[in-house]
Amino acid sequence: EEHDIVEEESFIDSTLSHEDQVVAAAQNILDGTVDAVLLLPSKDKLHFMIMTDPVLPCSSLIFPGSFNPPHAGHVALARISAASFSEQSTPVFMELSLTNPDKPNIDPKSVSKRAHKFLELENLPSDWAILLTSAPLFSRKVQILKPFMAPAIAEVGQRVGFVIGTDTMVRILDPKYYNNDKETMLEALREMGRSGVQFVVGGRLEQGKSFFSNEEKPEFVSGHQELELLPIDVQNMFSLVSEESFRMDISSSEIRRAAATTMSQSQHEDRSNL
Repeated sequence: EEHDIVEEESFIDSTLSHEDQVVAAAQNILDGTVDAVLLLPSKDKLHFMIMTDPVLPCSSLIFPGSFNPPHAGHVALARISAASFSEQSTPVFMELSLTNPDKPNIDPKSVSKRAHKFLELENLPSDWAILLTSAPLFSRKVQILKPFMAPAIAEVGQRVGFVIGTDTMVRILDPKYYNNDKETMLEALREMGRSGVQFVVGGRLEQGKSFFSNEEKPEFVSGHQELELLPIDVQNMFSLVSEESFRMDISSSEIRRAAATTMSQSQHEDRSNL
């Protein structure tokens, strides 16, 4: 099945460099000019075409993240999620929210750098693009993206999926984001469920203290324990990817730490050679 993304005229100055066009698009989101912008990779995967009013295909997967930087783990989770979500080809949209309830807004220049890093990755799904939004909370993501969904998404049996890690799932289930009220959290999830929302959850390796000692020990967190505390109808909104199907012990924070260490060592060597 072929998925068509309808493009409308862009408000971005085409005389700007490709990198600066993404910067301008990100700034317009922060300014409130638009709610979402789609970055569609060119056929040669060297730059992005910017769409300001796209129509997203039915049964799409939205993969939210900070992607600082994007890496092979993101690619692997996107591919396995697409395969498990539908037997047909599933478009995957990497969604980068420029705002976050717990962190400062992402600088537009950083947004452009992160987006263009995707063009360097291998084995991305055959049908992928990047969504820029200002929707840090999932209820807001649904609200912002629903107008861009093809009309068939509202039909019975149609779905829109969010690809998340267990760390994100824990935040979704944290009542602190719902005025510290568990019932408000459950109703917000049920409302998303009524809109056809489902979550595909990939486990991740996290540091934790061993049951038998106080030593820090890596542990694979699948999300099963968190879901067991929820009502069945809410549990059914989450599909957990098994450890056998997906496990990649890599994170963006580890990549940043390694890069910082390498830079520090290089600077030390440069000073030693003076």
